[in-house]
Amino acid sequence: MRSKILQPNCNQVIIELIHECINELIKDSDLFINLEMILKKYCFIDKLIKLAVITLDDDKLKCAEIMINQILLLKATLDNIDPLIQILLNTTSKVFQDIKATLENDSYKNILNEINKVIRIDINNCKGNGLFFQRIYAVQNGISSFLDMTRNIYSNLVEEFRGNLINCTY
Repeated sequence: MRSKILQPNCNQVIIELIHECINELIKDSDLFINLEMILKKYCFIDKLIKLAVITLDDDKLKCAEIMINQILLLKATLDNIDPLIQILLNTTSKVFQDIKATLENDSYKNILNEINKVIRIDINNCKGNGLFFQRIYAVQNGISSFLDMTRNIYSNLVEEFRGNLINCTY
């Protein structure tokens, strides 16, 4: 966005296409509001782009954590493609129609289906402490017996700790 403002395009065809999009957004305030709401969900897309250039180090725990975070980001991105297509369904601008056609590519659904074979469908990307719990429970049961056992032990320890706190009197 910054480069578009500081170094605007000089190609007249591209400028006219951009104006066509802007005019459509001005005329249809619902389109503008809906696009604004759905595009907020894509605020982490730069992290996915970095994935293409990140080299993972020898720390296997850190590597696994980075990979699960990236998969959760990718899943969240792919989950929001259908709502974006629905928003662009009635647009008339060539740019919006080209974006919609690109998003309708079956490859995105295939990738999401492959992710959903391993990652639970109800898991979404989140920040802070929620991300810790998302990583623990993201992988579906039955994929890794070691992971299932570890989650079971963790859950039992949390329940035992919670029980001790409830029974503790000051």
